[in-house]
Amino acid sequence: FSFRTEIAAQIDGMGFNDWHIGGTNGKTMYPYAEGDLSPVWDTANPGVSSLISNTTVPEYEHKVEGEAAAKMESTMAVVKFAAGNIFTGKFAEFKDMVARLEWGVPFTSRPHSLKGWYDYKPGIINCDEGKYPELMGQPDIMQIMVALFAEGEGSNSGPYAVLSNEPGKPDLHTDPRVIALGELISSESTGGEYIEYTYES
Repeated sequence: FSFRTEIAAQIDGMGFNDWHIGGTNGKTMYPYAEGDLSPVWDTANPGVSSLISNTTVPEYEHKVEGEAAAKMESTMAVVKFAAGNIFTGKFAEFKDMVARLEWGVPFTSRPHSLKGWYDYKPGIINCDEGKYPELMGQPDIMQIMVALFAEGEGSNSGPYAVLSNEPGKPDLHTDPRVIALGELISSESTGGEYIEYTYES
């Protein structure tokens, strides 16, 4: 018998090695090389860099391998909380203090695993925008997530739209477009050392 397997594809840019500063304000940090017309990663920096400094930046010293790591830090941006983040897809729009993100990049192979390293130092929640008073004084939480979305038709086609003023929506645990999901959620410090993690399909 003969058979053909799928190509063991690797998404580009998984090392966080390329960064540049640009944007309309000239001070937005982007997690890809200048001139890259189809970048894999983006951040919320285009929305916050005009209000405060970038919340996601390259880290050239404290890293596992390669040229750099991605360093994320959450902070208050004027009257809104800005979470340090990085995601596949693109930052689409920032209007009336609301960011619209478009998650995801095309992937046509069969996923095998997601492997990486993280170093996390939790902070203490000291602002809630009047929405979550029960969380004040509690440690914050980090999340690493990988999801595989099925391409559909009509409203189920294209990028996965997310609005910053609608936390938890859409719910990836129940959304029918999500056919695989893995999460790592923690509020524990790694003590300044990197920890390896692996999700396998």
